[in-house]
Amino acid sequence: MTRPLTFAKNLASLVTAAALLFVLAAACGDDKASPKTGSNSNWLVTCGDASDCASTGACLCGACSRECNDDLDCSSLEGARCSAIDDAARGAQCGGSEPAVGLCLPRCEPGSCADGQSCVDGACVLAELPENDFCDPARAASQADRAAEEQLLALLQQDRVAGSTACASGETSAPAPPLRLDGRLSCVARMRALDQAATGVTGPADSEGRGAAERASLAGYEVSVWWESYAYNAASGSQAYDRILSDADSCPELGGPQYTDVGVGTAEDTFVVLLAAQ
Repeated sequence: MTRPLTFAKNLASLVTAAALLFVLAAACGDDKASPKTGSNSNWLVTCGDASDCASTGACLCGACSRECNDDLDCSSLEGARCSAIDDAARGAQCGGSEPAVGLCLPRCEPGSCADGQSCVDGACVLAELPENDFCDPARAASQADRAAEEQLLALLQQDRVAGSTACASGETSAPAPPLRLDGRLSCVARMRALDQAATGVTGPADSEGRGAAERASLAGYEVSVWWESYAYNAASGSQAYDRILSDADSCPELGGPQYTDVGVGTAEDTFVVLLAAQ
């Protein structure tokens, strides 16, 4: 008498399994049809032309993305937002020589972007370090270190743009344009932090006697003006920023309009911020 019941259970199991396979197949098909974003964006990748960007259809500022005027233009790219022309994220991705268009970029928080990317102004940008012998040791930054660097950068940019950099002297900065994160300067800042952590040599010159301008040249960036700030024994990016603000020499430089680019580096409990212009 139990055989019909057993048969019914087996039939129900087969139907359920078939439905599950259909759902999985459909999900796999959807994944191929529309690119996913977030911490592992598979569409913000380096490109040479549109043929490298099948999922987005456009190669902009050296990355697969789309032009935009507002967030709705980026709605087909999951998790993306529109980075406007004057945003720090678009500036970091495009520099000053690209067409004046907004750019779809993945949303982020410090530390959430994929390897080879950085979180700038709430959006992931490509931020590969130069491929050369000088920068190679700085390439292996941990996710925790990258998150701390990006936290420090976010605080610096926020105060710089708002004109609210408050120094211990009581001086407050005037509003200034956001700085462009530059992978070459990030290399230089990380290398200085690594050197300080390893040797204990502090100040502008590293343990080999090289100043910031010489180190920047090794990374492929020729400076016209620069300033390097340091924070020691800092447990986080926010603590490092507070210590830089308390430095009477460094703090006023953070809002300096003469600087256009920035690099941030950390190693152990040492942080370095390099401001520069070419």
